[in-house]
Amino acid sequence: MRALFPTALAYFLILTAAVQAGAQEATVKYGAGFAIEQRQGYKVLTVKSPWPGSSSGFTYVLYRRGQPRPSSLKADGFFETPIRKVITFSTTYIPPIVALGEADSIVGVDSGGYVNSPEVRTRIAQGKTLETTKNWAPNLELMISLTPDAVFTYGMGNQWDTHPKMAEAGLPVVICGDWNESDPLARAEWIEFFAAFYDKEDRAIAYFNRTAKEYERLRVLATSAKSRPAVLVMAPSRHLDSLRRQELHGPPHR
Repeated sequence: MRALFPTALAYFLILTAAVQAGAQEATVKYGAGFAIEQRQGYKVLTVKSPWPGSSSGFTYVLYRRGQPRPSSLKADGFFETPIRKVITFSTTYIPPIVALGEADSIVGVDSGGYVNSPEVRTRIAQGKTLETTKNWAPNLELMISLTPDAVFTYGMGNQWDTHPKMAEAGLPVVICGDWNESDPLARAEWIEFFAAFYDKEDRAIAYFNRTAKEYERLRVLATSAKSRPAVLVMAPSRHLDSLRRQELHGPPHR
């Protein structure tokens, strides 16, 4: 577990070294699926494992708004920061964006019915955040009209992927691999990935350290628990009624 002051100090030293040496990889302690390099005048984000079994990743270059775009680099996307408008194609991206204080930047979501964030639900009700899917497919015309600075989405590496069509339409796609992380803190650390697009790394690190501290407290508490019930974790679906019946009456076959 990282304490706030040592982490903040280390992060400051990393940034200082980046300016002096021209390239230095920022510390990502738990998350194995991404890396951040602070270079002189820009950042390089690498998504190492976008989906299980992927043979390659994705690279994104982030540079300050108003500054010239780095021309000597090859990347899957170039983004001016801080970004102002985003579309999210998974509700899991919304909590870190809200935690960064950027709920108002979310102009589109894939399906509003699955959004739990009060801030974003209010925006949906006010017509400020729109649903950007139609018949389970991206509504490309609507997405283009929203002029997002980034579209956060994911890939599966199969024929069901929708991100190639988004990219083909000229949308600024960012493939996220947070769902591949097996460690809870590794998953939580992806807030630093999103923060890089908003130039809010300091806020993300402070937020993550509070999360890690609370997680460690609960982990120790759970370790000392005498009762260890089995827990089933799953997404809401039509199968919940069936599971509820099994809970009351037992499974059909034992």
